[in-house]
Parts: sequence; structure tokens; C-alpha cells
Amino acid sequence: DFSSGEHAREDYAQLLDERKAIETEIQFELKWDEQHLITSTGSSWYRGGTDPEKREQRAKQMNWLVDRLESFYHVFAPRLEAMNQKRSNHKNE
Repeated sequence: DFSSGEHAREDYAQLLDERKAIETEIQFELKWDEQHLITSTGSSWYRGGTDPEKREQRAKQMNWLVDRLESFYHVFAPRLEAMNQKRSNHKNE
């Protein structure tokens, strides 16, 4: 598990080293927060100027969220998989 495993800080540091590339690929700036690494992914984003209580905004908000989640997956999944694969390869040596 990335966010709470024994290698969480090491993995986070590697992602932080790739911050500029990640944010370029994801096409938005992230808030990186090592303090909350154990309970979250260590990064977050916000959409200002909207109110989740307003039904007329929900479709737009959901589309925004889906776009961000897809971006997150396409940018982070390969990196996390590579970290896990590298670790597996070292264990098998």
C-alpha cells in the first residue's frame, strides 16, 4: 500500500522528485503534503467557486471530478506500478 506501507516515505520522495513532470502530465498543480501521507495520497486538489449543495452545478462538478480522477490514474498508476515492480525485483535477487 503506497500511503501507509513500509516504503511510503521513500515512494513519496520519489514522486516528489518527479513533481514537475507529474504536474505537467496531469495538467494541474497539486498540493503535496507529507504530513498527511499516512492517511491520504499526500496530494490534493480543489475546485473553487462551486457549491455541492446546488443541484444545477452537480453535473459540471462530476465531470470535473471524473476528469481529475482519470488524469490521476493515468499519471500515477504507471509510476506506482514501477515502484512496486522495482521492489519485487530487488526482493527476488
